[in-house]
Amino acid sequence: MKNLFFYVFCLIILPIAVFPRPENHLFDPEKPGMGNRPLTKEQVDLMCQVCWDHTYSNPRLALRYGKEAVAGAGSIAYLHGSVKAHNLIGIVYDVLAIFDSALYHYHHAHDLSLIKADTAMIASNLTNIGLTHWHTGNFREALSYLFQALSLFETRRNKYG
Repeated sequence: MKNLFFYVFCLIILPIAVFPRPENHLFDPEKPGMGNRPLTKEQVDLMCQVCWDHTYSNPRLALRYGKEAVAGAGSIAYLHGSVKAHNLIGIVYDVLAIFDSALYHYHHAHDLSLIKADTAMIASNLTNIGLTHWHTGNFREALSYLFQALSLFETRRNKYG
C-alpha cells in the first residue's frame, strides 16, 4: 500500500508541483491581457468576445477585459476593435447601472464609428445611447437618438434594426 501511494505521488502530484503549466493571461481572470506585449487584431477580437461572454454573468470581469481590449486596440491602431470594445464597455456599464460611464463609452464608440464611416455601428451606437437615455428617464433625448438610428437602419435596409 505504501508503494502504491509512493507511485501515485511520483507519477501524478510531483510533476504538477515541479512543472507548473505556463500562464495564459488571456483566460486568467486575475490577469487579463498579454502583459506588456502588444496584442494582435485577433487577440483584441477575442478579448471583446470574452468581455461579451461575461457581460451579464460577471460584469466586473467583463469590464477588465473590455478595458484591456481598448488598450490593445489603441496600441495597434485597430479602429474597429476600439469601436467594438468601447461599445461593449458601455454595455457593461449599462448592466451595472452606471449610466454616465455607459454614455461616455457609447459616445466614444460613436465618434470612432463616424471616423470609420461604419453606418451599421453608428446606428447601433445611436440605439445604445438612446436606450440609456430611456433608462435614465430622459425621453426626449432617447427618442432623438432612436429616430436617428432608425433612419440609418432604414437607409441600410437592415431588417434587424
